[in-house]
Amino acid sequence: MTLAFIIIVLGLPCVKLSPLKIATAFVVCAHLIMAGLLWNIFAHEPLFSIPQMDFLSSLLGSRDAVCVLLAQLLPLQILCFLRAKRTSWKILLYLGLLADVYFIFALRTRSAWVMTAVIAMGIAYPALGLRITSAIKAWIAFLLASVIIMGVIAVMPTPFKWRSAMPYQESIISFAHVSQWNSREELWSIGLAMAIEHPVHGVGSGNARVYLPEYADLASVPHSYFSDNMPGLYNDYLQAFAENGFAGGTLLLIALLFFPLREGMRALRSSEQSDESFSRYLLFVSCIALSIDAFADFPFERPGNLLAFAVCFMVARAPSLQTMPLRANISIPIRLGIIALTCIVIMQAATFTIRLAYRETDSLWYAFRLWPWDIYWNDLYAYRLSQAHNKHLHEYVSASQKNWPYRVSTKHSMALEATQDHRWEDALQLYSQIFTYKHGCISAPFTSYLDLLARYAYVLPRELTARELGTCPNISSLQWAQTQSYIAEWQDHPLVSANWRGRFEPYLIKGKAFEPLISDALLDTFPATQFYSPLPLSENRFLLDGADKLQGRKISLFLFDKGKNTLTDLTPPSEDNGNACVSKDTSRVSWKNSKQQVFGEIGQEAAITHLQTTPVLFTSCKWVDNTHLLGIQNKTGAVLWRCAVEDKITCTPTHLLDGFVDTHGFIQSSDIPLISGLRRSETFRKIYAIDRNGDNLTENAVQNINADILDKEDNLIRVGAKSYYWITGYRQPAENEIIYKAKHIGSEVYSIASGETHAKTLAQWKAGHWQTLIMSHLPLANDIPVPHEVIISGKKERYQGFYFGNLQTKKVILWWHGGPKENVSPRYNPYFHYLTRQGYGVLAMNYPGSVGRGREFEEEYSEPYLQDCLDASVDFLKQRKVGTIVSWSISAGATVQALIAAHNPGIVAMVDQSGIGQQGLRDAAMRAHIPYFSIRGMYDPGYHGSATEYIYPDGHDITHFQDFGLLMLDISAFLP
Repeated sequence: MTLAFIIIVLGLPCVKLSPLKIATAFVVCAHLIMAGLLWNIFAHEPLFSIPQMDFLSSLLGSRDAVCVLLAQLLPLQILCFLRAKRTSWKILLYLGLLADVYFIFALRTRSAWVMTAVIAMGIAYPALGLRITSAIKAWIAFLLASVIIMGVIAVMPTPFKWRSAMPYQESIISFAHVSQWNSREELWSIGLAMAIEHPVHGVGSGNARVYLPEYADLASVPHSYFSDNMPGLYNDYLQAFAENGFAGGTLLLIALLFFPLREGMRALRSSEQSDESFSRYLLFVSCIALSIDAFADFPFERPGNLLAFAVCFMVARAPSLQTMPLRANISIPIRLGIIALTCIVIMQAATFTIRLAYRETDSLWYAFRLWPWDIYWNDLYAYRLSQAHNKHLHEYVSASQKNWPYRVSTKHSMALEATQDHRWEDALQLYSQIFTYKHGCISAPFTSYLDLLARYAYVLPRELTARELGTCPNISSLQWAQTQSYIAEWQDHPLVSANWRGRFEPYLIKGKAFEPLISDALLDTFPATQFYSPLPLSENRFLLDGADKLQGRKISLFLFDKGKNTLTDLTPPSEDNGNACVSKDTSRVSWKNSKQQVFGEIGQEAAITHLQTTPVLFTSCKWVDNTHLLGIQNKTGAVLWRCAVEDKITCTPTHLLDGFVDTHGFIQSSDIPLISGLRRSETFRKIYAIDRNGDNLTENAVQNINADILDKEDNLIRVGAKSYYWITGYRQPAENEIIYKAKHIGSEVYSIASGETHAKTLAQWKAGHWQTLIMSHLPLANDIPVPHEVIISGKKERYQGFYFGNLQTKKVILWWHGGPKENVSPRYNPYFHYLTRQGYGVLAMNYPGSVGRGREFEEEYSEPYLQDCLDASVDFLKQRKVGTIVSWSISAGATVQALIAAHNPGIVAMVDQSGIGQQGLRDAAMRAHIPYFSIRGMYDPGYHGSATEYIYPDGHDITHFQDFGLLMLDISAFLP
């Protein structure tokens, strides 16, 4: 493709071309380049990848960019068709027009659909309103092509494999739902916040993506709405205002929208007198369509779209479309290029000077760029961030080298520089030093560095096994074995899922013995899959959830047939996001995928048949009978839907949950629809029963207790208050057992419980207390830290926490849990156990937003209360003469870490595990000169490839003992 383009370009000076022939040559060149991309799209399943066929193909980018360029070229295609004189050329050009329309419609790029609609309206007005002959011909040609292609798509199956059963209807419906606009509304709010705060100089060209996390808080947008690799604000004009201030945004708006509109209207008024004027009008329509698309996309950051815009505008403004001197042909683009380059350099120099005058030096080392797009922007973006990281790193490491043992990250910085300079041998040597541990129990050289160099990420070796880690006593004696908070019954025995042998799999409990439900040979056919929630369907058939690590922990439904000894994946990973519910007679099942709710029948064979879908996604569902289902959409601001599942699925919303703050979903163990939820009029969560029609809501399991009522099965009612969870009637006040689930099986009562000395496991109620059945055979270490409940008073509120470890230690980890609607409790935690062995104390706080203290405390999840909790916690530790405080957050706990970076109250280091807004938090920590250590799952939906100190091959949480053990070894080199 590149060779063909070069031959054509080099041949242009040898021929005296008119502007119209230049436009025709450009259309041919563009289609030659796109041919390779379109072939790649046809030949491969992953439609959303960026096919790098060659350099010129990379100028266009992904499937969406190709479709936008095809839509942009539609007026040129129609113009060439109308102006062609030979019949053979007309046929060939019309076939090309049909192909373009086919790809635009079939590939489901909504931006291209909008542009096509704009072009259609642009042609329809002069054709139907002004009755211009050329416009009528153009309108008929376009309309006929559209009708033919829509008929082809409707009748013939396309080769594209979509996740949706009704992809085109879904794309059309999505225009009406703001939630399906790929976070555009949230990004626009962030861009507006940037423009308002910096109206004169902006945040700097190309820096909008870098500062997304910081301005998300200012715009009150949750960090989950964007990723570190967001391409921009999905609005070229807003991005210009945000990055270059009011002047830059206004200039771009005038140049890209006002001028094409003005010239297009002039050409339209002259179209009745000559065909040439209508030809000019068509070219301006192409420019206007792209300019309108720029309100919800970033087409002007793509070289292909920008070049097509320039060609259309240049040709449309030529004195004559038929004849023009060669010198003028060449001089126009050269002059335009010189003018554009001069304007850009002036704007960049002004921005740089203003930022320097304002002393905003925190962003000056980002690349001094001439245009806000990069051919390979992903790599350059990662490079700029790593450069900023290195600059900060060297600054504060050199300033505190004497009293801060930051050895690992210093070498990380040196290794990253060697990587960027392509000094591969130096990089290998440095990475080998980083990942060679000698703790008296393990030595693991880093070998798989090539993957690391390709991703700019720090990947620990995966050759270590649990057996090798077992030689390290500080880690091997930690309790990592856990049981899922789920109990089923099969043949009068408990059926659970646990990781007692390394990965989660189902076990049948008989007395104090456990036996795997599935044989090792059968499990090994899915070596990277962990199995959860085993549900008996019949005497020998079980339905399970499977999470595959190699597929990014995507969920699949599996059917295990014990009689046939078969294990079958019923849903490909891309088709299932979990939350499956099964009808009472086990014949029907429903689950959600990424875009819709799926309904099907579980046949006698290992397959799900009669698949149907609805665009409404349920976070929880419950079958009332074989043909009726209730579904809850969203946890916060929940809506209850009732669905009739017959020949056609019909789902209608109800208003039963209008007064709820949140819901925990349906209680699956109940025969009647029960939910646990928090009403705005209540202080604590209660259980409510819903009638089968979804019309009435009544309170169930009435308890006169100031606690959340969370679960109910028969007379077993699970409640929780102030970090303690128990079953009413089954509790010893002196015991700190935390109960997650309880179930009657025969005459016995079983639960999933954790306590001060053991992780989650199966327990049985005997002799007035819960007796663990599985963990009882494991030897308990004699140094498990005893939790001490502490109440800390702030200026606004009193806060509960738990202290683990030696009360006299002067080094403490300040722990912030995830959620935020979770809490810490006095249960065993392997992180706390290891850290106390290293001489640290751990103060785990239940900050505002944590559950257990009622609705008002949960609603205090805001910056003033979080800052108050942070200050009170740090003051509490300083009063106890603690000299070294390290802050460690999980997931949403990073919100507190952001306050630390902004107003450092005396924290000496930060550990961010699976946190939201990773890059923004890293940059803020660097500016505050706080050493920062990031922990990320390779398949965590919130992780997008940015630099991290420890990356593990899993999702949001660490579930494998090897990953946890290696993390503890690596974090030891970071902690002071």
